[in-house]
Amino acid sequence: MSMDADLEFIAQAMPALQALVREHLIVLLDEVTPMPEKQLRRDTWSLYEQKKQSWQEATRKAWQAGLSLAEKRPVASSLPDHLELVSTETVENRMQASRMALSLMEVAAGEVNDLRKRLKHLESVQELSAQDIVHPEVLLQAMVEQWTACGLSLESWALISEVVQRHINTLWRQSYANCNAELVAQGVLPNPGRWPLPMCHRWRHSLPILQKHMRRLRPRAGPRKGLRLAGLRRTSRQIGHPSRVTPRPGRRSRVLPCPPGLMRARWVFLTG
Repeated sequence: MSMDADLEFIAQAMPALQALVREHLIVLLDEVTPMPEKQLRRDTWSLYEQKKQSWQEATRKAWQAGLSLAEKRPVASSLPDHLELVSTETVENRMQASRMALSLMEVAAGEVNDLRKRLKHLESVQELSAQDIVHPEVLLQAMVEQWTACGLSLESWALISEVVQRHINTLWRQSYANCNAELVAQGVLPNPGRWPLPMCHRWRHSLPILQKHMRRLRPRAGPRKGLRLAGLRRTSRQIGHPSRVTPRPGRRSRVLPCPPGLMRARWVFLTG
């Protein structure tokens, strides 16, 4: 499957990430900092030199295990069906992964969401599992967990998180794009829908329909001008504004009856 190939592509880039982390830690050693911070940087660099290969292999195995689990899992809800106790370390690992995943989504939201839609289409499900390897936070959580499993601390992870973030923002975005391109080449949702849109765009699309519906409810009896002015006078007194209301240039005032219980006020809609 394309996700397998792109996961392999991400895993093969781990040596490049290792080199970037090592260079960054060396630069940190040369900076002038308070003694506790300098000791943390020295200990991190020393332990990283010993554990960098173990971290790479453990992270790769965790990703492969997650991919295998996703391929043979049954269709199920993404919500857990039971409660479980988690350690403080696990919670902190998830928080670190979530923050980095949010930063990635700022640059690769389109690619990630399109891949999610295509996978849901292939599997005929409404939602993917929360532990699906397609989610960036799942990949990142494995990286952080294997970092701490190798004996490195979250304080040392904070020293390299910026370097890791820059690396994945570039590389993983390309990986998600490659995966989408391969699925499109196989005819899987060549043009996935963009709905649901943000609320501002939903209002922009639905406003003409709303205006058309509300114009049908405009009262037909009585002079329109008198109704409009009476409505404006009552509305202005009730809301505490001056009784004189000046419409915006180039706009027409539409007066609509309000539902019962709204103090007999008029709804004034401005339509272009």
